[in-house]
Parts: sequence; structure tokens; C-alpha cells
Amino acid sequence: MKIKAAFLLVSIVASTAIPSVGAQEALYPADLLERVRQASSSIPGARPISVNFIKFAESLRTYAVVIEGGSDEAFVSARTAFQAYYPSGSVMIDAGMDHDVHRFYGFGRDEPYWPDRNDIVQTALRQANLIVVTHEHGDHVAGVLRSAHREEIAGKTILNRAQVATLTTSPQLPEIRLTEEEALDYTLVDYEILLRSPLESCLSEHRDIPPAIKWCTST
Repeated sequence: MKIKAAFLLVSIVASTAIPSVGAQEALYPADLLERVRQASSSIPGARPISVNFIKFAESLRTYAVVIEGGSDEAFVSARTAFQAYYPSGSVMIDAGMDHDVHRFYGFGRDEPYWPDRNDIVQTALRQANLIVVTHEHGDHVAGVLRSAHREEIAGKTILNRAQVATLTTSPQLPEIRLTEEEALDYTLVDYEILLRSPLESCLSEHRDIPPAIKWCTST
């Protein structure tokens, strides 16, 4: 399978996703970084050629909303999806969201959203060999749950039991509620989460990173 890169290439180093030692001592073990690195190299076969990134929406937030002890200074929170691109295929990390779900995060404000970029995410999801959802917030999972191609991509989407429990009983918003019957369409697994939502705040700081500039097609 030959796949052209769909997203702007950015280098993501594990250490950039780890909060500073001291502030997080009570939350993360001292060997977390080493465990993350070991996990990243534990999959047999070829390593990824690249890790690719697309921003499909933005939300205005204050640091106090997303970081404990943060200030009231406003910043732009990037809504993103990632693609690990291998010689023989790709793995999608998160699934984007449609405009209706994006409106939920605006609290009445009209915030930036690029439907053409979300279309790119949808195409990449259909081409992917595997789809991993980092957590069950709407901007990460709605692109699978509400996709016009849900039947096509659900079976290759990994959800863990905790995610399914949240989505079926107490979803972040009604639009992403998952029924118990629908949950059977997904690949349900148990796994250890080493770092929860590591890039959610990290990438918001990279305001100089331009949006997606490349497209992905399978030939």
C-alpha cells in the first residue's frame, strides 16, 4: 500500500509531552519517561516514517481552565488529529469532529473551524489500518462516532472499557453518546494509560505551526 502524507509533518519527542518534574511528582512516577520510550519501541516491525499533524479547529481558553493553578491569560487551544505513517500503512490517533460538536466548545462563540481539514481527517480515517482514541472528549472521538463512514471505520477503532463506559453512561455531550449495541462495533481492549492527553495543552503553545498544507491519497 502506498500512502502519501496527509498532514504537516512535525517532530514529536516524548519528552515534550511530559510535564516538568516537581509540579507533577504526585501524579507521575519518576520512571514515566523511560516507560513511555519503552512502550513506543515495543511494537514489532518497522518504525513509523513520520508522525503527521493537522489542526482542524481552534478554541479560545484561559490557562486556568485547562491547567491547575493557571492564570486567566487567554490562549488558542488547537483541535488536532495525528497520523503515524508506516511503510505499509498508517495509524490514526484521534478522529476530529464535525461542526455541530465544535459549537459545543464555543459556549455561544463562533470559533474557527475548517470543514475541509476535517474532511482530510475523515479520508485519513478511512485509509488507516488502525484508529486509536486517546480519550473520549468530543473533539477526539466524534469523528468516528458521528462519521458518515462509521460502519466502515468502527471495526478498526480501538476503545478501552473506561471510554465505552463514559460514552454510554455520561458522555461529555449528548451528540457523542454511544449505545451498548453500537459499542459492539468497535474493538474493545484493556491497556495501561501511561500519560493522559499528553499533547492537548502542549500543542496549543505552538502557535507558529501552520495548519495542514498537504493532502493524503491512496494510490
